[in-house]
Amino acid sequence: MNPELFNFVTQKLFDNNALDVYTTAILMKKNRPATKLSVLCNEKELDNCVKILLSETTSWGVRYYPVKREKMKRSFKKISTPLGEVTIKISRHNKITKAKPEYDECVKLAKNHGLPLREVYSTVIKYI
Repeated sequence: MNPELFNFVTQKLFDNNALDVYTTAILMKKNRPATKLSVLCNEKELDNCVKILLSETTSWGVRYYPVKREKMKRSFKKISTPLGEVTIKISRHNKITKAKPEYDECVKLAKNHGLPLREVYSTVIKYI
């Protein structure tokens, strides 16, 4: 399949409630290079995702199987930093806690202040 089509197919899957879409470089029979397109979706979205894959790609078939998922509980909190307010996503599971700034807000701060994104991240992380 023309690799230019992956962006369109991926966006169409996300627009139709896919939870995640990703590609993996693989070797098929006779060591032919290929790209595997993987889609995670809820069971109720399966038929629609299969229809998109068969109509929008060169694939002749789709393999699917159920998977289980365990998620951390998420909450959001606004914090003040010298660069401005940023939303922090906080994830918890039992005694495990993680926190990270929201990407889009950090991009906006980087553009507004003329700073590299990595510098914005390191500044914001100091205030978590």
